[in-house]
Amino acid sequence: MKAISLRLFTAVAGTAAALSFVPAGVASAAPAATGSAVVPAAPGAAPAAGLFRDGRPAPSRKAAKPSGAATSLVAEDGACDLYSDGTGEMCLWFLANFSNSMDDLYFNDGNLSDNFFRTPGAGLGQSVINNAESDWNRDTIFTAQVWTGLNFTGTSGVVPPTGFGNFNSTFVNNVESLQFI
Repeated sequence: MKAISLRLFTAVAGTAAALSFVPAGVASAAPAATGSAVVPAAPGAAPAAGLFRDGRPAPSRKAAKPSGAATSLVAEDGACDLYSDGTGEMCLWFLANFSNSMDDLYFNDGNLSDNFFRTPGAGLGQSVINNAESDWNRDTIFTAQVWTGLNFTGTSGVVPPTGFGNFNSTFVNNVESLQFI
């Protein structure tokens, strides 16, 4: 049995604890690769920012990526976090099977060009836009919706809560924006 370490921290804007379960000797915990993590989304326009597809308001924490330095202290810290309230991050890896560099995203982001792979390995420092091959939605509440175009346009697919895997041919190295729904 692998050893599990637990990392807790207090979020800058609140007191939510982040739980990262990382097997000893592994840079970031990830499930074994199995199948495709993306399910094609139902046709239709993207929901308005801050709204679920059915029009209900989404919690403000997930609605939009805030600007400023405080964001990087909580999200995009190089750990694929699951928070005590059940929300979590969408983690994207540079290569298939959760290998090499990873970036973790907590907020909706219409343009992934200003997000960078953060952990050691191939891809470190490269932009996330059109460079991700595998993913893990650590969130237990929200579905992560990925888009092939900027600002939630193009083809979309969903990664259900706690879903993971390699992107299929539509999305491999072809994700430009991310939205939690």
